[in-house]
Amino acid sequence: MSRAHLAAGLACLALAFGIVTCAPVSRRSAPIAPKRPAPAVNWLSKNPRGQLVLPRTIEIHLTELDGSESLSIEHGSGATTRVTPAGRWVMQTGTTGSGSPLISAPVAQATFDGPVKLAGRTHHGVLRIKSRHEGGLTATVTLPMETYVAGVVAAELAIWSAAPAELEAMAIAARTFAVSAIAKRRQDGEPARLSDGVMDQAYRGTYDGSGSKGAQAVAERLRDAVARTKRMVVVRGDRLEETRYHASCGGHTANFADVFPTEVSRYDAHGPAGVPCQPCAKRAALEQAEQRPADKRPLGWTVDLKPAALQKAGAQLQLGGAIRSIQPTRKDVAGRWLEVRVAGPTQAKSLRFDALRAALGYKSWKSGMVDALRPAAGADLSTASTLRASGRGRGHGVGLCQESARDYARAGWTAERILSHYYPGTSVKRIELAAP
Repeated sequence: MSRAHLAAGLACLALAFGIVTCAPVSRRSAPIAPKRPAPAVNWLSKNPRGQLVLPRTIEIHLTELDGSESLSIEHGSGATTRVTPAGRWVMQTGTTGSGSPLISAPVAQATFDGPVKLAGRTHHGVLRIKSRHEGGLTATVTLPMETYVAGVVAAELAIWSAAPAELEAMAIAARTFAVSAIAKRRQDGEPARLSDGVMDQAYRGTYDGSGSKGAQAVAERLRDAVARTKRMVVVRGDRLEETRYHASCGGHTANFADVFPTEVSRYDAHGPAGVPCQPCAKRAALEQAEQRPADKRPLGWTVDLKPAALQKAGAQLQLGGAIRSIQPTRKDVAGRWLEVRVAGPTQAKSLRFDALRAALGYKSWKSGMVDALRPAAGADLSTASTLRASGRGRGHGVGLCQESARDYARAGWTAERILSHYYPGTSVKRIELAAP
């Protein structure tokens, strides 16, 4: 018996523990894992009758794990599996539940049925790990839509102190965004999946409430909120709404068309218009009166950008060197920056504010609600030791404002009222589930 066949035989023995997939071995080529039945998925946002439908499952790209040289998977049985890249394939090694060693031949894809724990996060779905062309590993998880929605709500909100209507509104908005985004990617011929980062929606696995009675109670409130809103989405007429959301608006939300013009031109998307946001406006006024951010839940922010940061951003924006001046050229009715003129040693450009914010870092320059620059807007920065920007709010400002949604929920607003405020002209509808 060849070494390859011996390895394959040992891999098959491990099937009894439900840990690895047995891969047939060819004398002429590397072993190929058998194809598993694909989960029942319908990524269309509408069925053949033109009715909006909800996909049963969704695939999430776990971007934070991209490039990992090894990943350890913990199973409910107590067994562990370590996956490492092996050229085009991956290799699985580890222990069975009894502690016996596990040996596996290389496979094209390591597949595990959840629940499993990976990088400290629990996933209730089908986990798949492959080698990347760029090196290292890449991982995805396919899970039920409602399980994913609960994971997003847990990642996006401070769920320990969240009011029921706040949880429900966030669940409906997250579900709507997911279905709409998948439909667009399918239309563009891109992989029909979302990422786990803020460029789509934050997802950090399942919040299962382990550890204390308090955590269990929070997990139960989260499950109840998602269950009460099951299959509910925000619609504008006969189509899904563009349910973007953000941490805090600073007093007034932004027009979808101002912040996401590409979505309008590419998909004929029609998102929400900006609306006054009273809780944020009230808190912003108090902070401005006291000339400092509040101690709890502050809206105000300040960032100090050193010459190295301006150099890096200028290179990214192809200005021929460090940014030497920043001047807003277009603002919305609330004063939010929409377009800017930036100049470097050899180039000056007009661009969307979001491009500047991306170059300087979303985590540092937190929003377009800029109240002050020092040196002033348009001033020469070439001799400045620091560019200080101060503003309020966090995020792009479109749609649901998470900070004020919390205040509205605590004031007795229902989830439907919160959503109709931030997405004016829409309604909440419970749609059909896609056929299996």
